[in-house]
Amino acid sequence: MDGHNFLISGRSLTALPANVYIYYKYLQKDCQLDEAFMTMTPDVTVRLGPEKRSIHQDRSSGFTLIELVIVIVIVALGVALSVPSFRDVVEKRRLSFAAEEVYTLLTFAQSSAVKHNTDVIVNFRYTDHDTWCIGATLGTVACNCAVTDSTQAAFCEIEGVARRLDQTEVLPNTTYDLMHQMSISGTSITNDTIVFDPIRGTVADLDAVNIQMHSHQGSDATAGSRNYQLEVDVLPTGRVSICTQSGQKQRLKQYPDC
Repeated sequence: MDGHNFLISGRSLTALPANVYIYYKYLQKDCQLDEAFMTMTPDVTVRLGPEKRSIHQDRSSGFTLIELVIVIVIVALGVALSVPSFRDVVEKRRLSFAAEEVYTLLTFAQSSAVKHNTDVIVNFRYTDHDTWCIGATLGTVACNCAVTDSTQAAFCEIEGVARRLDQTEVLPNTTYDLMHQMSISGTSITNDTIVFDPIRGTVADLDAVNIQMHSHQGSDATAGSRNYQLEVDVLPTGRVSICTQSGQKQRLKQYPDC
């Protein structure tokens, strides 16, 4: 093609280099090529060395519909797989927090008896999974943990500070079936008390307290539908502990087996 003139789209190209190849695609079957003139504008592809570029073609990068669908499917699968795991984390954290709060209250009551050299009476009340309370007070007269008005004589307090827990104190603004049961020496509690002795901090009458708390997850309020369960125990020696039910429930690894 060296030394020839070509008219392409109204422009004259002269002395094209040998490494430039021009390919013409004719729109009509009877179209004839004249070396001096062309009566139509061809679709021209220019190849410079190893690169190929299209003069009339302007392609923009982006996602195809199939690629977009694949991305959406992958994201949806990831979300679906992460929801149960996140729910378990929330259930375990709530249960652990509630058990630690009960443990802290009972431990404080036991140590207060020794510190003040006087009896500390702990009141337990249980009506339902989300209706329960625990409260402590100094002296020989038990408080009523169901009383929430601090001006009432039956309010549970030690040295002017409220020492009571209930469902709203532990898990506020939630509907959570937390408390499975409370028992003293094997007998279920509805309204009962224990007394921490001031001499050694032991439990008077050698009573033992067992408090079973379970996670909310499940289709109903029965213990068998729960995934996690913790027990807060008070031994006759006055020792308070938390353990996890490993036989019928999944373990919470930070606590020892019951």
